[in-house]
Amino acid sequence: MGWAGLLACLVLALATPGWADAERLLLLYTNDIHDHVRPGADGVGGLPWVAGYVAEVRAERKDVLLLDAGDAAEKGDLVAFLTDSELTFEAMGRIGYDAIAVGNHEHNLGLNQLRRFDALTGYRLLALNLVGADGLPIFAPSRVFERGGHRIAVIGMALPRPHDTLDFEASGRALGAHAAMLREQASADLVIVVAHVGTSDASRWSRAAPEVDVFITGHTHETLEAPMRVPDTGALLVQAGANARKVGRLELALHRGERPRVVSAEIVRLEHRRFAPDEALLAWITAREQALAPEAGEVVARLQAPLGWFAIARLSAAAIRAHAGADIGLYHPTHVVRNPLVPGPVTVNELFRAASDRGHPLVEVELTGAEIEAYLIGLARRDPRRWGETQWSGFRIERGEAGHLTTDLQAGRRYQVVMPQREWEKRFMRLVEQLEGPERAGPLAARTFEARPAEFSSVQALAQFLAALPDGVDQALERLASAQGDADPLEATAEALFLARTYRSAE
Repeated sequence: MGWAGLLACLVLALATPGWADAERLLLLYTNDIHDHVRPGADGVGGLPWVAGYVAEVRAERKDVLLLDAGDAAEKGDLVAFLTDSELTFEAMGRIGYDAIAVGNHEHNLGLNQLRRFDALTGYRLLALNLVGADGLPIFAPSRVFERGGHRIAVIGMALPRPHDTLDFEASGRALGAHAAMLREQASADLVIVVAHVGTSDASRWSRAAPEVDVFITGHTHETLEAPMRVPDTGALLVQAGANARKVGRLELALHRGERPRVVSAEIVRLEHRRFAPDEALLAWITAREQALAPEAGEVVARLQAPLGWFAIARLSAAAIRAHAGADIGLYHPTHVVRNPLVPGPVTVNELFRAASDRGHPLVEVELTGAEIEAYLIGLARRDPRRWGETQWSGFRIERGEAGHLTTDLQAGRRYQVVMPQREWEKRFMRLVEQLEGPERAGPLAARTFEARPAEFSSVQALAQFLAALPDGVDQALERLASAQGDADPLEATAEALFLARTYRSAE
């Protein structure tokens, strides 16, 4: 059945006796905003456009609840990063969110920062399963709202993690008990959950909490054009993509004692040519950026084609090496780079979005040629989907017919190496900690490694590198690839998949 046919069926259902005069409720929802506070570079999204759309809807209707399913922090704009994501949560407070779930990226920043976020939003964070040593919720577990004569309960659920949260099964049991309590003691006519889990996990929680009517989900960055329904319980599951590019809109008809009926459902893509921003919020963000990161809007290059994981990592390896005056630069593509660079003008902020907090801080360390080779081989031997290969600058790699790596590094020479701190901690040192078999007698097992923080960021280095190119980025990439030696034969396929996936999720 097509979308038009589905809507027709829904209209007929609402016209049946007992539903024609049902009260309406309009849910507006977002998830995984990830610090995308500025206008979208491609003319789509940004928190000022979320704010503008929400204000427009609220001016027309009084039955609105605005909800977010978590992960508003990290991965996004430079100005938000420089405030430890406080700018994002203050903006959400200004927009007037009614309830916000705690995502794993907020959790990453610690409980003290979570408390700060809560205050900035007007105490709108909800988290039933984020608990203290006493087993009790650290933040409000739920809130009850009055809309159109109905009592609407909203419960917050964080992504279960090894610390500070109940495990998945215990979270489900707690949700079931709390939802039932809200039905009985708070006389809730409708129970909604804002949950920082994907639709599959929300379905499992639904079976443990059959009193829940709607799950606003997140974490998996799904765009559900129409609600999913859990077969066993009838609960509705929704999600609206990521990066403040879209707002979900779900209108429900409410009738006491019955599951809500879907009147309409839509994912609104916040195209700047269609929607106006909240000018006050846009001006406030612009002023904060000018004060904290005046370089963010500086154009440092112009691209004719998109750049993916490996291209950005290759340029970055050369850039940080040149900026540090080091012998070697390393930059892991799939573990550090988050977003592609799109055709058109490239600003400093777009460079930051490409690698974000993952690539921003750098370390410098002294490694021998044998240790660098052992690191490269160790990466290649592990699951390529999880470990992959780093990009490099300052030496050549050749691959034999059997795929064996050889380099022009001198085994006993000590090289000055610069790389992202995340790569050092999550790839190099983790590999050292997990040496196995013959590796335990190899170069990486011979000594204790120590790195020092670099006095510059990868964004600074890459911006200067690109701005100083005598010709285009494509020509620079060709020169760098030639200097590197053999390229990974899987690189082109990986780039294509990365770019296709990114553009698909953006749409």
